[in-house]
Amino acid sequence: MFTALVSPQYAERHGQAVTVAGGFIAHGLVPPHRGNGEPTGWFYALLPGTPESADSEHVEPFPAERMAAILRAERDRYRDMERSDGDSVWADAAAAIDDMVDCLGRSQLIAAAGSQTTVT
Repeated sequence: MFTALVSPQYAERHGQAVTVAGGFIAHGLVPPHRGNGEPTGWFYALLPGTPESADSEHVEPFPAERMAAILRAERDRYRDMERSDGDSVWADAAAAIDDMVDCLGRSQLIAAAGSQTTVT
């Protein structure tokens, strides 16, 4: 398993297979701008396989610890929105992001020891 940014085309074609393999594609959570070099409109993902086996036209490896930090920040933002307007849709979204972070943890891609992008 490895973390990556994936194109919308990749997400559409492979989304179900990624989920079945124990990964995820975080539809709707995209890098906010190209300031850090990430492709605009692509999704954060946990994919089966290795970066070397990925379609480089539609998959760009992304550091797992950085993705986890981004997901946690977005989860916290959703929790704040749920507290401010009381709409349970934000709580549901935060729970979905928690599931993604848990999935990263189960895949042993995020650890206290430091940043990793693949499991060997």
